Amino acid sequence: MKTTALLSLTALLSCTLGCEVPPLEASRGPAPAANQSNTTKKKELFGKEDWYLPDGRVDMSGVAGEPPMTTSTPREVTWKDPKKGKLTRRDGGALGAGGLNALPKAENETKFQMIKHNLNIYDADKGHFPKSHEEFMEDFLPNYYPAALPLPTLEPGDEYLYDPEDHLLKIYRPNG
Repeated sequence: MKTTALLSLTALLSCTLGCEVPPLEASRGPAPAANQSNTTKKKELFGKEDWYLPDGRVDMSGVAGEPPMTTSTPREVTWKDPKKGKLTRRDGGALGAGGLNALPKAENETKFQMIKHNLNIYDADKGHFPKSHEEFMEDFLPNYYPAALPLPTLEPGDEYLYDPEDHLLKIYRPNG
């Protein structure tokens, strides 16, 4: 028993000796100017300035399987519409095909499918679907599917819209 404890202690000490963290050298590059805009910082961070449109959205044109750009005409929201995961899909690398996109896809697809399902429960309970976007946001979501809140973040300028005619959650661009 004493031999095992002694060997364990020796192994632990030998693993930890010589593992000091070296001191970091001061950055030799010029310090970024305090008045740089966010777009300049994005360029420095990602080096993908051509991926962004002038309105701040990620340019997904040319990426296979992406939904059309949002316009002033509402269309049904898909799991690919929220902002989270777009840069990974835009990259198109091996990780974009499944690895890093698995979580945003699962989160968004589950939320949007459960909203459709829970709308039927709301209809069965109340005798009607939500009659307006306000009723959808203020009564349906908090009371029948609070796990959906907050709804996934969209691109700048895009908004959600509940359509009482076909009972679908849609996405649109009010000024687009």
